[in-house]
Amino acid sequence: MISSCSEENLLVKNISVIFGKRPPKLGADRKKNGRISHGFFFLRSGQSRFFDEDGKSFCVKAGELAYLPRGYKYAMRYESEVNDFVLVNFDFENFSDFLFYDAGVVTKENERVAGVINEFEQNGSSEHPLAVFKRKELFYKLLGLLYELSNAQTASKTSYSQIRAGEYLLGQTYLENLPISQYASASNLSVSEFRTIFRKKYGTSPVKYRNNLRIERAKSLLKSGEYTVSEVCYLCGFDNLGYFCRHYKKATGETPSSTQKNNQ
Repeated sequence: MISSCSEENLLVKNISVIFGKRPPKLGADRKKNGRISHGFFFLRSGQSRFFDEDGKSFCVKAGELAYLPRGYKYAMRYESEVNDFVLVNFDFENFSDFLFYDAGVVTKENERVAGVINEFEQNGSSEHPLAVFKRKELFYKLLGLLYELSNAQTASKTSYSQIRAGEYLLGQTYLENLPISQYASASNLSVSEFRTIFRKKYGTSPVKYRNNLRIERAKSLLKSGEYTVSEVCYLCGFDNLGYFCRHYKKATGETPSSTQKNNQ
């Protein structure tokens, strides 16, 4: 879940902590404006589910820590009778030098991570200088643990051949919205292991890689002049025309209609 960074440029600020217990069916809706800061969401007990703006979802269970990036648009619901949570919000001074991967579960059932999260709760959101310094100390400690756990997962797995089956499945089904868990299962890996090795090889996430394959197909179809933009959208596996147009322009620097007109 974590990429490399320039450690000397990594400055964390505005660390705050929210914690408590919530009943089932309550939650939050950030689909309109998205998160205003980054966050680590930890569940001591219970279960919660996050739904993003593209309809994808992931589940956070007791003992799991999830990363929620700034700007992430989602709705969340608690699913158990008792849901005991801790949310650590934070910002980066130099975010371009430090990148987490997509939103999702970072690690699970690790006593050392749970211990740091417990200390975060004890320091709460007090603005006393000692509490502010302690939160920063705990944040860097947590970050170090996540690096350590991430490296431990892949230390003995340096060969990209491990994800070959999942890669093949992705290449054959990239027009379908299969969950990442299906690619990981084909490779006999956990989702986090598959995602980590995949990113090391391709420099991007499986979902973004899949979208890039779709965009390449879209360019070819648009240049042929045989299809409308809407038809190309759905022929390339996108369910939403607006999302397709935004992603296409971001990837190619021009709108789908511009590609179509320039090749007529």
